[in-house]
Amino acid sequence: MQATLDAGDRAGAEALRARAQREFPPTPIRACYPCEPRRPRLPPVPRLNLTALTVGPGLDREVVGRAVRRDLGAMNACAQRRQATRPDLHGTLALTFTVEADGRVRDAAGRGLDASVALCVATRARTLQLPARVGGAPVAVEVTLTLPAAP
Repeated sequence: MQATLDAGDRAGAEALRARAQREFPPTPIRACYPCEPRRPRLPPVPRLNLTALTVGPGLDREVVGRAVRRDLGAMNACAQRRQATRPDLHGTLALTFTVEADGRVRDAAGRGLDASVALCVATRARTLQLPARVGGAPVAVEVTLTLPAAP
């Protein structure tokens, strides 16, 4: 037995279809990812590299190295801000500081590369988190950071 729709049923079905299209509009088909144009890649930004680390007796070199590497991102921000105005900036930065027995850094100073970068990096070095040592004397640390030339 075959069901047939009369005019009233057809009008109801059309109204239902129109309402569904209003409430749930069809989503446009997007082009696939490989088909979309790719954004041009930015040239790589030179980053500070830890090239040498000298730690006095009484403090583990690996602990200081981890602390410096952990804060290297903030030190890179110092160099990158300066590179915005001086794109040819490259060279070596010598950072010296003293670690107290309680783990705090004092007397941080930087020299080389650029005066503003050295000051910024020295300021960041004062925030390094190092472990406290029981009855330890202050320890001198020297860190050498290198900023390569931009490609």
